[in-house]
Amino acid sequence: MKERKLFKALECLDVHELAAFRKFLQSPFFNVNEDLTHTFGYIEQKFRTGADIHAISNEDIWSVVRPHQPYDDQKMRKLLSDLLVLLESFMAHAEFARKPALQLSMKLEAARKKYG
Repeated sequence: MKERKLFKALECLDVHELAAFRKFLQSPFFNVNEDLTHTFGYIEQKFRTGADIHAISNEDIWSVVRPHQPYDDQKMRKLLSDLLVLLESFMAHAEFARKPALQLSMKLEAARKKYG
């Protein structure tokens, strides 16, 4: 089975980070695609039960996310790619939250741009 970047990245998250990522995905500010939330939910459930997430096939995920549609490999790969992009955004937000000096600097820069 081909090793997927998404699954490899998810394995690096601890239980608290997985929960925070789930909340991130559920936020309409960051994610408007419900399929991504369902995809992560399925993968997370397998991960939490100790299943080898690398053994999960794209067809398995598709059958849960879009059970009444025939499998479409291109759409499935796009879905996983979009989920990886959101995971990377989540990790960037988490890192930003751990750096108050950077936050202050960015706030000042944004205020300077906005208000001159």
